[in-house]
Amino acid sequence: MRELPRDRIFVGAGGHVVALEASTGREIWRTKLKGSGFVTAGLLGERLLAATGGRLYALDPVTG
Repeated sequence: MRELPRDRIFVGAGGHVVALEASTGREIWRTKLKGSGFVTAGLLGERLLAATGGRLYALDPVTG
């Protein structure tokens, strides 16, 4: 199992999932999902799950 970064906050907004550096708020990466609505996101093991518009996405938390 690879080690995931511990200093990231993941947020969903306007059809995007964004990874932020926790200590500075600096954007690390941003991924556009299909749709433009509310996005929920959460970690499950080594995957970042995001849902919007009735779809579920599995993202890499390191690269988006």
